[in-house]
Amino acid sequence: MNRHTEHLLAGGAGALAGLAGGTYGLSRYLAARRAAMARSRGVGLYWLTVEFMQRYVQGYSRDALPVLQAAMEKPNSFLVVSEPVPPEAAALGGNLLVSYRDAQALSARLAAGGLQRSISGVLLDLEPGTFGSPAQQVVDPAPYLVAAASSARQSGVQFWFTPAASMAVAMAHPAEYLETAQRSAEAAQAMTSTGPLSYGLYYQFLNSGLVPAAAPLCHGLIIQAYDLELTPFAPVRTRQANRPSLVGFTRQFSAQARGANPKVQVWLTLQAYLGSRAIPQETLVAIAQATAPYVDGYLLLIPQEAAVPAASQVAGAYSLLSLIPEV
Repeated sequence: MNRHTEHLLAGGAGALAGLAGGTYGLSRYLAARRAAMARSRGVGLYWLTVEFMQRYVQGYSRDALPVLQAAMEKPNSFLVVSEPVPPEAAALGGNLLVSYRDAQALSARLAAGGLQRSISGVLLDLEPGTFGSPAQQVVDPAPYLVAAASSARQSGVQFWFTPAASMAVAMAHPAEYLETAQRSAEAAQAMTSTGPLSYGLYYQFLNSGLVPAAAPLCHGLIIQAYDLELTPFAPVRTRQANRPSLVGFTRQFSAQARGANPKVQVWLTLQAYLGSRAIPQETLVAIAQATAPYVDGYLLLIPQEAAVPAASQVAGAYSLLSLIPEV
């Protein structure tokens, strides 16, 4: 058991605060980065909702199927699904990650056994507010991470973690968040994403200690920073907003993760749509090229609610997979 895991077991949320002051030297980071590049086998974590998958399999966008099948032939490709795993996903082959937004539900499922052979790992996606993660897990994730990672290890599957940056607001104000979440999920969502306490939330997240605390427990960490795609290369600081560039956030996230665990995989989510607005492919490719030195791969997320009026646009989104540079 390493030092960070011991702190997590003993200290809970206090351990996260204590780890926030850690330093990650440039030479240590670069050494970890070289090791990561040496072991990398190319890009390949792709995320589809089950609903979106069923939509195109049922004929809405059948033209995209060969593109996705080709992507899944890469040995380092994953598809994130929910259980029960739909037959369409199993038919694609490749590796499957089963996603959960509740760490206790994840642990209980693994304890029950009977996972399909195609399932390579589990993904814990903790999200405040309306996304459904239990409030106590959001404000004090440490013991739940330890338990979930232990369950995955005992079950022989990989453990991945993708924390929402807005968790930092709830972690910094636990009593207020718990009270707000009890009142309504919508109020909790507003508190952590648009309320006054969320000002500079990405910087709050980097200072929370969550990344270096979680990294020793994980096979992989997945960065969520969707709205930074709108300003990927330059930070924004106004009275209304204070956020880093996506490239800068990715660099700091990766340095913290590999400073705590040089073997951890770090992936960046690229979201093809923000609401109904499509992010141009050239923008996503430019982001991938700029962040390639800091990550092991990319997750292409096409949200369930995305407005996709034509099969050609769906196929076009998946063609992005062949354009992202292999790292």
